[in-house]
Amino acid sequence: MRLELRITASQRDLLLKHMFCGDGEEHGAVLACGLTRSRRGTRLLTREVFLARDGVDFVISNVAHRALSAEFVARTSDFCHDGGFVWLSVHNHGAGDSVAFSSLDRRSHDRLYPSLEHFTGRPVGALVFADRAVAGEVRFDGATHSLQSATIVGDRIEHLRPRPREQPPGAPATYHRQALLLGARGQDLLRRLKVVVVGAGGAGSIVCLQLARLGIGELVVIDPDRISLSNLSRIPGSTRRDALAWLAESRSASARGLAERLARPKVRVLGREARRANPRGIYRGLHADAVAENVTHELTDADFIFCATDTMTSRMLVNIIAHQYMIPAIQLGSKVPVDDVGDVGIIHLPVRPITVDSGCLGCAGAVSQRLLHEESLRPDDRLRHRYVDDPNVEEPSVITLNTEAAGRAVTDFLFMVCGLHDPGTRLCHQMLEPRERVLMSVSFERDPRCPYCSTSVHSRFALGDGRSLPTRRS
Repeated sequence: MRLELRITASQRDLLLKHMFCGDGEEHGAVLACGLTRSRRGTRLLTREVFLARDGVDFVISNVAHRALSAEFVARTSDFCHDGGFVWLSVHNHGAGDSVAFSSLDRRSHDRLYPSLEHFTGRPVGALVFADRAVAGEVRFDGATHSLQSATIVGDRIEHLRPRPREQPPGAPATYHRQALLLGARGQDLLRRLKVVVVGAGGAGSIVCLQLARLGIGELVVIDPDRISLSNLSRIPGSTRRDALAWLAESRSASARGLAERLARPKVRVLGREARRANPRGIYRGLHADAVAENVTHELTDADFIFCATDTMTSRMLVNIIAHQYMIPAIQLGSKVPVDDVGDVGIIHLPVRPITVDSGCLGCAGAVSQRLLHEESLRPDDRLRHRYVDDPNVEEPSVITLNTEAAGRAVTDFLFMVCGLHDPGTRLCHQMLEPRERVLMSVSFERDPRCPYCSTSVHSRFALGDGRSLPTRRS
């Protein structure tokens, strides 16, 4: 079993500050974690961090060894039992980039964990930290499994392991120039990632092809639409043959309707181009709506998600998954408002990183409740790609604007996963207004009762498979 812990940057900072406070002693804590399982392995999602007070919750045991007090274990295990969370004890050893349990630690685990697993009805385990490493063991149905890594989800996506990973060989010649920036380790990291792109339109198609050129190991693109003549100016690699132009340009309405039904799906066109760019990568194109119940499993075990669609239902779903499954994401687009007489308003190119620490789309006001309601009433989503209520006015879309938004989003992703942002850089939401050549940082208030990103009792945060997703029947 491949076992991974996910923890936010703020949770990690809280934990390390408590354990490595400068006194050189061991300190304790408990994590309550949601759980998710997929074909790629099992993830533990940190919902709550309970710090053990020295001398009260973390005390000298009868073997002259510091341990969590019985009362603290009972209180935190009750929380996990009631909420359906995995219980993980935490303590620290010294500084360094390697760490392991002591024989005394393991004997303590053998005494405590069988009864605790029986009581909570959930897996239980332990973590031991150094300042730059973590090791873990978790008991599932009586069998113990070791933790492979911990992923810190924040403005930088960081990884802790029991010991340093061996230096990978030099990057292939194809990636030599970009490896001069990323290093061989960064290029190898991209090769190991699974990235999902929701939406294969103007911006999403460019995101997809940039990711393929970067050497992403597994790329999944989800979109229900087919190529049309209007796509040819903004989806790289699309052709008149893909759009069945000889039918689409016919005077016959039935022929045009046939072209709409039989033209090549966008995800197949992008698959053709992505495989040319990265023959060694895995590509899957899903000709489906992202909110279909048989598709969401591709999103819930991703390492990163791009949301490049303007439907509110898919945007809200990505926002939910980013917090419920602790998967970093970016929402991007190109919004060109046109009024009923054809006048173009202020053009907005939003790039919104979505992590627990950077804030959610709901708190940012980036999900329209009116449009969510409207889409739920219109199964054909006839207005889903429009910015005005007149169905005869189409949404403007220009490849240069789409490229601008896509480039910023993919660069943010690249710098997040490879640790290239300057220390202290905050990934705020950004809005580019190209008509005024203005780039704005967008600030907003976090809702302490947000049902997605808060830790309030009704929030979905870090619940993983513990709560069903708002999907539609396929």
